[in-house]
Amino acid sequence: MTDTPNTPSGDALTAHDIGNDLTGCQLGDLQILRRLGRGGMADVYLAKQVSLERQVAVKILRASLANDNSYVERFRREARAAAKLSHPNIVQVYDVGRSDGRYFISQEFVDGRNLREQIDREGPLSLQRALDVMVGVAAALDAASEQGITHRDIKPENIMLSNKGDVKVADFGLARIANPGFQSDLTQVGLTLGTPLYMSPEQVQGKPVDVRSDLYSLGVTMFHVMTGRPPFEGETPLAIAVRHLHEVPPRISALRMDDHIPPWIEEVVARLMAKAPKARFDTPARLVEYLQKKIVESGGQETLGTLPVRLAATNTLQSVMSAEPSPNTGRLLWTAALLLPLLGLAAGVVSARHRADVAELLSTEAATVEPQDTVQRQFFEAMRINTPVAWQAVWGSFPPADSTENKIYAAKARIQLARLYDHQGLPESVERLARQVMNDPDLPPHLTAIAMAQCENSLRGMNKHDEAALLGDSLNRKWKELSVEGQSLFRLAVPRGVLDRLDL
Repeated sequence: MTDTPNTPSGDALTAHDIGNDLTGCQLGDLQILRRLGRGGMADVYLAKQVSLERQVAVKILRASLANDNSYVERFRREARAAAKLSHPNIVQVYDVGRSDGRYFISQEFVDGRNLREQIDREGPLSLQRALDVMVGVAAALDAASEQGITHRDIKPENIMLSNKGDVKVADFGLARIANPGFQSDLTQVGLTLGTPLYMSPEQVQGKPVDVRSDLYSLGVTMFHVMTGRPPFEGETPLAIAVRHLHEVPPRISALRMDDHIPPWIEEVVARLMAKAPKARFDTPARLVEYLQKKIVESGGQETLGTLPVRLAATNTLQSVMSAEPSPNTGRLLWTAALLLPLLGLAAGVVSARHRADVAELLSTEAATVEPQDTVQRQFFEAMRINTPVAWQAVWGSFPPADSTENKIYAAKARIQLARLYDHQGLPESVERLARQVMNDPDLPPHLTAIAMAQCENSLRGMNKHDEAALLGDSLNRKWKELSVEGQSLFRLAVPRGVLDRLDL
């Protein structure tokens, strides 16, 4: 870690510190352009590296933590771990420094969104895209394990999808370096290690973890991206952790309501989520090899598509061809060699499927939504189709007045439909649906808060800034009334742009 000379007194840093926003400041060679998001320990900004005239992402440890040695050590450890890694599926760290008392890490800027944002905006991933994500993350984990590093916080928020189609793993903030001489006391200082929704049983129990723990978290993540929800949820982090220890997750096909999920895909996710580490894949490399084998055995009849995997393989080969020979070159070639056989397996059915898919897309909106036997199944049918008619069928087929369960699912369906309308640029419709949820006093508080955030955002979209400000004040008060779990659910459901405007 290098120290950068302090900025002159009177630099904009002090002024921006007051508002907790460093936009416009200079950190050594970095000109801060705008804030991208906020994490538990650090804020992330888009910056320009002046000397090389390139855009970078900068993680800056919050000023309130900079004097706490435990947090500083964790921040430095993240930098040490990530700096050891160079791979097309891992966000590259460029530099680590300290300027004017600020600890920062500059890294590759991925122009896109994280997997959680993708799911929130567009629902569960297609099977072919989910497979591409699984292969990309597995390749990243394999490269990390070769360096003796486990990530320990694999989750949708830490998987980036670039606008070019790349899959990149970010945030090695909890990474542990498998070095007998390296011992960390961070657990004792009360730092939360991992995210309960995605933690392996051995991590929940505080046992030693290795790459198989990361593979468990990858399995939970794949369940989430294929169904739109994590396999285990609960009122408290402890309740979720207990379910990871003792319960078997539901079948993906039952939640996705999709008759075309190949059984072997469910088998792969179930194996990743096995309670005992020895029952999972031994290594990420074994996972990719198994995926390759099953696609070959299927004869390409699963119609998984070819484009996403082709992009991953092409990017890997380009990285190999443009790089100087190094120990990593063999690893990259190995990854590409595994990916390339996936390219043409479904080619024989792509043309016919394309015509069928186009016809299906054209008729989806007008099609009658198939009635389901429970409100939960009706909700997941709506999630699969994701049209206004499908979401309206949730409360139309199962009147909210009939039961508490119906009422809650109706509120969730209205929130999801409001998201769809927001994506379509219809703020008036978003406001109408959000207010319907807000005005129901019998709903769980976190659903009311999410609807308030949607309404606040829609009001801003209609240039009703005074109303939006008043609602924002109410939302800040509502936030303080939420339980810890409710606050967590709220953060997961609300776009970062809205979170940044609130005093949370």
